[in-house]
Amino acid sequence: MSSQNPRLPKKRDAPLFFISAGDPSGDAHAARLVSALKEKLPASRFIGFAGPKTAKGHCDVRFDLTKHAAMMLKRALLNLPNYLRLLKSVDSIFREERPDAVILVDFPGFNWQVAKKAKAANLKVGIGGGVSFDSIPVFMKLKPFVDKFETRKVVFRLTDDEQALKRGLVLAMEFELLYLQNKCEFYHKMELEDKERLKMLERRYAFAKEQIQFPTNR
Repeated sequence: MSSQNPRLPKKRDAPLFFISAGDPSGDAHAARLVSALKEKLPASRFIGFAGPKTAKGHCDVRFDLTKHAAMMLKRALLNLPNYLRLLKSVDSIFREERPDAVILVDFPGFNWQVAKKAKAANLKVGIGGGVSFDSIPVFMKLKPFVDKFETRKVVFRLTDDEQALKRGLVLAMEFELLYLQNKCEFYHKMELEDKERLKMLERRYAFAKEQIQFPTNR
């Protein structure tokens, strides 16, 4: 008989991540995250609900949630049976496959319920997406169900200290600003160097071409 605690992630050689991303922008964000994690953890596995971009990144997408993203109340109501069916399957996935972490990207109405189920199953939960000061009150409501959140390439531990979260977001924005400034400066220098080499190569090519007569049918 196995001594594995059914309320803990399964012991495995590589981590298993569950991802839920329910709209096209969230699917793109999740796809980038999967790609980055695969670089750091090549043997890691990904399962969950997302879209075609995440599926291309070696994620076993069990349901294309992007096809059922709903901004309007009427469409949300029409998709309600699908959402309820998926939430039932979440219980089964968390119970039988015991992912090491649950990553939720955007799509708050549905993912909030996934977060509740993950915490009930004693799993670590992280969310990601566009975050601003306006997001903090929502995070306070999510705190019982979420451990961490990611934005601007930085992962934060969710805390009750709103001022600490705001300071962290400011530092994250500074990090992204410096990163982009450095990136632009680097590629601008490369562009200038390539322009000079391009002019030199054009002159050499024109001169060399004048010295050689090529067959007309080449």
